[in-house]
Formats: sequence, structure tokens, C-alpha cells
Amino acid sequence: MTICIAAALTGCSPQKDQKLPSQPSLQPSLTERVRVLAGDVLVIDGQHIRLTGAYGPQGIPDARCWAEALAAKQATVALRKMIVDGRTISFKPTGGQDVFGRTYATVSLNGVDLGQTLYDEGLVAKTKGAFGWCRPLSEASEGAPTVNSVMDAGY
Repeated sequence: MTICIAAALTGCSPQKDQKLPSQPSLQPSLTERVRVLAGDVLVIDGQHIRLTGAYGPQGIPDARCWAEALAAKQATVALRKMIVDGRTISFKPTGGQDVFGRTYATVSLNGVDLGQTLYDEGLVAKTKGAFGWCRPLSEASEGAPTVNSVMDAGY
């Protein structure tokens, strides 16, 4: 009986040249590593990052008008899509933090400066206060309504 059990166990042992299935990559995807909070604010690997030299419009409730709130939403959605479509991301702190304790950094997505890309797409301004998100599209437009907050839109 001992011989039968030994013979049965020998047949169950793996062959030396038999390969085990390869392990899947344990690297987290970009969307697992990066969370977009606003058009100019991200959390990358747990670190709150504010883009250096890229100032996005404010969303609700901080928007000064409905146009700024809409522009903020568009910037955030566009940045999320860029992250989903991205392959690699890195950041280099440039020194200092904003009033919320977020580190100012230059962020590269697929090797390209993310702040510059957002600026080129018209989604952020280069310097704080440089773009009047709430100004009428044409200062020469007669009869353009004055909108000072999202509540003025009449919705």
C-alpha cells in the first residue's frame, strides 16, 4: 500500500520544466494613482499638488459668476480625460505651498508639462487674476447683462 501512495504522489508533483502562469503587473494604473480635484489641483500618489503657473477658474461655491463655474467644470472634466488617456505622470515640486497646504509643482503627463497643455487648451490662466472669467465676452457688447454670481443667471 505504501508503494501505491508514493506512486500516486509522484505523479502529482510538478515537472521541473513546467512553467507557472506569469503574475499580473502589480503596478497601479494612472487613474488609480491620480485624482483630479479641480482644473489645477491633483492628488498624485497621496500628495496634494497645485500646478505651478496654471490658475484655473473657481467652481461652485467659490465662482464669482456662472461663466467661471462652467469654465471650472470644463477644465476639471478635460483634465480627468487627460489623466485617463495618459500613460506616465511625474511631478517636481517648485517650492512652497498654497494657502491650503498643497505643494506647488510642475507636473509632466506623458513627458509634457501639464500646466502648459491646460493653458494651450484655454482651460487655465498663466498668472493669478490674469483672466477675467466673469467679464463679458466682448467689452463692446451693448446691453450685455452684468453677472456677479451664479445666482444672477436666473436659473
